[in-house]
Amino acid sequence: MIDQYQSTSHTPEALYRLVESNLVLGIPEEAQKSAAVLGANYPGSEWYKKAYGLMQKHAPSTAAR
Repeated sequence: MIDQYQSTSHTPEALYRLVESNLVLGIPEEAQKSAAVLGANYPGSEWYKKAYGLMQKHAPSTAAR
């Protein structure tokens, strides 16, 4: 969805779900990449705030990068 429909209103949620999924799968580096894209493109969104909280809670060492 993110690759083909970047302008959809659901992109921030999709990026958040990638963060969430990658953390569950145990790959915080990938979660951090999605969180960074989310923060760069949607810094004021609720989805970014949630993603930031997840990163702080589950992968604090990668969230600080």
